[in-house]
Amino acid sequence: MASILKNLFGLNERKGGADADNTASSGKSSKTYGDTNLTSCAKSNSSMQSVEVFDIGALPEELFIYVLSWVPAVDVVKRCSLVSKHWLTVSRDCTLWRIKYEREGIYVPSVLSPLPDNFMVYYFKRPYTRNLLRNPYALEGLNYWVKPSGLTRPVAEDSPAGADPIADYVTVKGAVKNWVTSYRFGCMSQSVDLLKEGCSVDVLDKMRPSIHVSVWCAARWDCGSKFLFTVQLLDKRSKELHKFEVEKDLRPDYLRRTWHLVEHFFSDYKAGVRYVTVRMGGVDTQFWAGNYGSKFTCPSVCFAFDPK
Repeated sequence: MASILKNLFGLNERKGGADADNTASSGKSSKTYGDTNLTSCAKSNSSMQSVEVFDIGALPEELFIYVLSWVPAVDVVKRCSLVSKHWLTVSRDCTLWRIKYEREGIYVPSVLSPLPDNFMVYYFKRPYTRNLLRNPYALEGLNYWVKPSGLTRPVAEDSPAGADPIADYVTVKGAVKNWVTSYRFGCMSQSVDLLKEGCSVDVLDKMRPSIHVSVWCAARWDCGSKFLFTVQLLDKRSKELHKFEVEKDLRPDYLRRTWHLVEHFFSDYKAGVRYVTVRMGGVDTQFWAGNYGSKFTCPSVCFAFDPK
């Protein structure tokens, strides 16, 4: 084995050819193993050691905050905050997070005037620019959804059997599934705590931006069905302030197979709204055994601000 390695290295040394001879004539020893020149590596390491490290934390405060504002938010919280006490303080600075979400269009001062109590929490929760419902695409089955007692539980299906693909109607990043009901009325609901989701009392009671609620529903091509969509705005004691309810009759042949958008805007609602409760359900109208009832997916509860 030793002789084989020696011969191999010998061949590699001879491979160096003129380079090896030139190095030898200059009085320096150098060997080339494969494509690696040891002298070059030594010089490279030497130059790397001479590089000076600049501490950006020594920058003026405003400039340091601006630099950190370009770092991904998760890295600011999980990595930058661990460098030192100074970095921790800056990583929690309200100015830093305001710069980030103004740049990303999350917070527009001209539209949303009351300032958040905690800019960093507001950045991550983003209550006014996202769907406040959890598991809206049925990817987690019935997780986060509650079945009222005495009613049948809808089931999730990977694709809408007997109906068009939902992707033909809705543009969503990632996978989308749907729920489907049966010959007995099936229903499920979810309640959104607006304050826990990051909304402020000032916005809810003074600005009162419109609340947009929506859902997509469909029936099989071979079986009629009905779909029920109910949304309630509740106060802190769960007392109903406003209600929207619609029953979509999907029995006519021309309404089957295709998906239909059901939506509503709550505008000029009373002050004091703290919860939004969404209930969805349906049933087939031909009493067929199995899951031949109405299908639904992509429910949404979000705020709609008037740009004026």
